[in-house]
Amino acid sequence: MNRWILTIPTIVLFASAVSFAQEPLPPSDSVAQPPPDDTLRVQPLASSATMASMGTAFTYQGQLRKNGVPVNATCSFQFSLFDGPGVGATQIGTTQTKSGVSVTNGLFTIPDLDFGSGAFNGEARWLAIAVQCPGDSSHTTLSPRQALTPAPYALALPGLWTQQNSTSPNLIGGYHGNQVTAGAVGATIGGGGGTSAPNVVADHYGTVGGGAGNRAGNSNHPFATVGGGFRNTATGISTTVGGGHMNSASGDAAAIGGGYMNSASGIAAAISGGRQNRATGHYATVSGGQWNIASGFHATVSGGYSNTVSGYFATIGGGYQNIAAGNYSVVFGNRAKNSNANHRGVFLFADSSDFDFYSTGANQFLVRATGGVTFVLGISTLIGNPTWTCSVVNGGTWACSSDRSLKANLARVDSRQVLAQLSGLPIYTWSVKGGDPTVRHIGPTAQDFYAAFGFGRDDKTISTIDLDGVALAAIQGLHQENKALNAKVATVKAKLATLEAENAALKAEVAALSARLAAIEQALRAQGEVKP
Repeated sequence: MNRWILTIPTIVLFASAVSFAQEPLPPSDSVAQPPPDDTLRVQPLASSATMASMGTAFTYQGQLRKNGVPVNATCSFQFSLFDGPGVGATQIGTTQTKSGVSVTNGLFTIPDLDFGSGAFNGEARWLAIAVQCPGDSSHTTLSPRQALTPAPYALALPGLWTQQNSTSPNLIGGYHGNQVTAGAVGATIGGGGGTSAPNVVADHYGTVGGGAGNRAGNSNHPFATVGGGFRNTATGISTTVGGGHMNSASGDAAAIGGGYMNSASGIAAAISGGRQNRATGHYATVSGGQWNIASGFHATVSGGYSNTVSGYFATIGGGYQNIAAGNYSVVFGNRAKNSNANHRGVFLFADSSDFDFYSTGANQFLVRATGGVTFVLGISTLIGNPTWTCSVVNGGTWACSSDRSLKANLARVDSRQVLAQLSGLPIYTWSVKGGDPTVRHIGPTAQDFYAAFGFGRDDKTISTIDLDGVALAAIQGLHQENKALNAKVATVKAKLATLEAENAALKAEVAALSARLAAIEQALRAQGEVKP
């Protein structure tokens, strides 16, 4: 029976997909003894490797003996790669057949063995070799399989391997099942990955830093990056996911910082973090929170819970269940609803009252503040406490600062003079230019008011406090005028009373005289001196 032995296997790699250790060549007598009868063996003596700049093919060198005698013939070899030494191992790649190989004094060289770019990924590999020389009816499989061992350079970077190509090598680290899609170049997987969650780079120049189950890139979507985390995907062009859990950035140039189950599908959309947030509009932003959606172009949700911005350039500052559907609108608080897309340019704030608060038209400034509203118009220069304020509280009335201690150059007003000036002030009815002409107002112009009184900042505005002051002064002037009139009326009334008393006395005298005259007339008639 023929007995084969392969005694000097030397593997020279011209690729960086995998490499092998250089071992010293043992003394020749260590391999001179033939193997036992009925066995075919490979007895490794040495292997060497060099790193080249491209390609995945390597060269195999060895010495073949038959029945202890070095072979001199032209033979055919078959090489098969396996992930284990035993019968149950899985073959990797296809069987390589090399015919017409010249074997001289047992020495031979097999160039260009190539099992593909994914064949060597850091896991152990075994090479099965079969040989057929003249006089053999078929290829004889040599035993055992040849174990391929890592080279010193590869040992310096444990768990890290490269896939060479003519453009830019791919660098793969971590779990042996981590992979770069065939044809991709310039890809990097820093590490991580696991049995059921390998890391994958699926297009050119993609990067996965670590973690597990992460994917960077997609068909025709290069330059994507996933920093780490678990089951994150960056599948748009130049998209980025920093980390977190189950985040998905699919829009070109979109970014997700981290968090859980966030999705950025708009172009250049961004989500900083949080949970289950979505940035679907181009250039939209969600800073954080949960269940927030920014679907309008350039829309922003700062945070909060269950907020939706669909208007272009619209913003929700945060809060709960707010809606900003109108373009350029700003909404925040609790259940503030700018739900109508036609309500553009709305500013809407709702306090903690647990009811919806709706906009009713475009370009509105609406505030629900059941605890009151205060405008601080001045502060203390020492500690910054409010000094000048205007507030409106429940009941709908404004209360503005009017403390004597806040005022200087106090001077009493001649109320009658103000009344006289007011009497000459033109009062108009008017409507707003560009507004609804059927809506009318009444009042003076700022120019007439300033000319009459000189109060206020300029002749383009009328301060309500000055209007109030003029009205109060005029009321005082009217009071003084009324008081003077009342005094005159009282004098007249006194004189009239005197006249009335005098008139009553005269009436009494006249009545008495009339009575006497009547008596005299009666007496004279009785005497016959006066005839009826």
